Amino acid sequence: MFRLAENDPISWITKPYEESCDMFLFDTLGVGYGGTGKKFNWDLLKPVEIEKLFYLSGGIEPEDTEKLKSFLKEEVSKKLFSIDINSRFEIQSGLKDLDKIEKFYKSLNTK
Repeated sequence: MFRLAENDPISWITKPYEESCDMFLFDTLGVGYGGTGKKFNWDLLKPVEIEKLFYLSGGIEPEDTEKLKSFLKEEVSKKLFSIDINSRFEIQSGLKDLDKIEKFYKSLNTK
């Protein structure tokens, strides 16, 4: 997992792990472990050549559909493996709302 700040040199940070990791996870820099709910600036990944499949994390909520659709058009998204959604998809702490998830998933898969 890479918790990134706005000016982190992503290629330099990830390079030492290319041989030892199957996938990467990109998230927002925060204190401690677990979700911060803070938005990760996905634009940081656009100019980076990422050789591994990766998870996209960092405060992803139901209202991010259009922003994600735009990100999915970027070259870097060809290596996107999964999206880590946040607590705004939950009915209560730790219990996901499957209807919200299904609606989100379908909205991402429409043209």
